[in-house]
Amino acid sequence: MSPLDADPLQDPRALALARGRALDLIGALFREGPTRVDALRAVEALAPFVPGDPEVAAAEHHRALSMEVFPFASVFLGARATLGGAHADAAREAMAQAGFDPAPLGVEPDHLGALLAALAFLCGAEADAWRDGRPDIAKRVRAHAAALIDGQLLPWLPALIIALEDARAPLYATAAGLALELIAGMREGPLPDWSLPQAPAVLDDPKAGLRRVGAHLAVPAFAGGMWTLSALTAVGRQAELAQGFGRRAQRIEGLLSAAAHYARVPALIAEMDHVMMRWSSRFRTMAPLAPTGPWLHRVEDARALLTRLVQAADAGATDHLSIS
Repeated sequence: MSPLDADPLQDPRALALARGRALDLIGALFREGPTRVDALRAVEALAPFVPGDPEVAAAEHHRALSMEVFPFASVFLGARATLGGAHADAAREAMAQAGFDPAPLGVEPDHLGALLAALAFLCGAEADAWRDGRPDIAKRVRAHAAALIDGQLLPWLPALIIALEDARAPLYATAAGLALELIAGMREGPLPDWSLPQAPAVLDDPKAGLRRVGAHLAVPAFAGGMWTLSALTAVGRQAELAQGFGRRAQRIEGLLSAAAHYARVPALIAEMDHVMMRWSSRFRTMAPLAPTGPWLHRVEDARALLTRLVQAADAGATDHLSIS
């Protein structure tokens, strides 16, 4: 039986153990890559995507999670999209309250792999409580797990899944999707209320140019999702534009600058809009499992910003579009 095959009709201890094994496996995948090959291949949904060559597996882990997508709450939810800060501190505090120390894992506490490890630990504690005939303790452990899920995972896990899909990383996208299904089944009641940081009205500043727009769209919390390098390459190719090099903010700026120079702004924005419409569709699909409303609203805000760029180009305001 796969570690993901948790039968809801099992006794609560067996269910907690099965969930813990599954979360531990997925957490290790995100931290270390597909090192537990046999266990991963035992999961039907993951088996087709597990590389047979360890070097290929290591290279794909690096590409997917160190170059394309960064699986940290702080990157997806922060106004600067940088590691650490308030989101990492909040994850560390939530883990401390649950009695879990993420330090030995070697990653920041808001890394998906650390958060799933913490939940796996709590599943083990719950299983121990059921074994010892202590349903009161099991209930308290479940409350800690639900708090960790609601506060530290549900707000950003859907956006991570979409980014991994855009990055063409099916092993990690599928695994993250399985994690969402698992944790959604570990909580009860209404989905939590939360909000993204307020996004600046970047085009309202007459001095703002494409550098500011690129920096704005490189922040997932402002763009409504993470622009992966693969997605940027694809939209550039479809719009017949070169994106250049550098960080993703520079690549977005490069695409917009090239579009302004070659009168391809409408074509580029149309391709970017197709990507963002897919984001919206995926967020709606995941809405029964996670509170995706803030992301949906932010995608629409970002699409409106891009529409204003098209309007400026149509009006011949390319002087504004070319400001750096």
